[in-house]
Amino acid sequence: MSAIDELLPGSISQSAFRSEYPIIVREGGTEVSSAAVIELATQSQAIFEARGFDWKAAYPQLFFSQTANHYLAVHKHGRFISIEKRKLSSDEMQAEEKGAQGDLKKVRKALDVVKGLVLAHGKKGRLSLVCKDGLMKVYHRSSDEGLLPNTVMKLFEASSL
Repeated sequence: MSAIDELLPGSISQSAFRSEYPIIVREGGTEVSSAAVIELATQSQAIFEARGFDWKAAYPQLFFSQTANHYLAVHKHGRFISIEKRKLSSDEMQAEEKGAQGDLKKVRKALDVVKGLVLAHGKKGRLSLVCKDGLMKVYHRSSDEGLLPNTVMKLFEASSL
C-alpha cells in the first residue's frame, strides 16, 4: 500500500482481473463533468509574440478529446504573465473547426477504410497498422496466431464488456 492509500482510507477501491498480466485498477476521486475539464498549454512570450499560438496544430487534440475549455498561459522567463481562456464552442474555435474540416474528413475516410478492412477480415483476422515516415500501411499477417494473449483478447469481446 502506498502513502497515498494510507491518506485516503476507504475512498479507494482496488480490483484486479485474473490474467497472466495482472493489472490493478484503483478507483478513487469523483467524476467531473466534461465542462469542468480544461487543457492547459504554455508558451513563452517571445515565441507567442513572434508567431502566435498554433491553433491549427492544437485544435484536433481539443476536438477528439472533446475538451470544452482551453487555457493558454504565456510566460516570460518562467513567470506567467497572461492566461487566455477559450471555450471549444467560442466563435474563434468554431472558425478553427471550419478550417480543420478538410483534415477531419481525411481522418474519417481513413478510419472508414480501417473499419472496413477489420470487418472484412472478421474476428480471426490478423492485421497490423504500421505508420512509418508519415505513411500508414495495413499488413495482413501470415500467421494465424494473435500477438495478444487470449486473456487480453477476451477483454474486447462484447460479452465481457
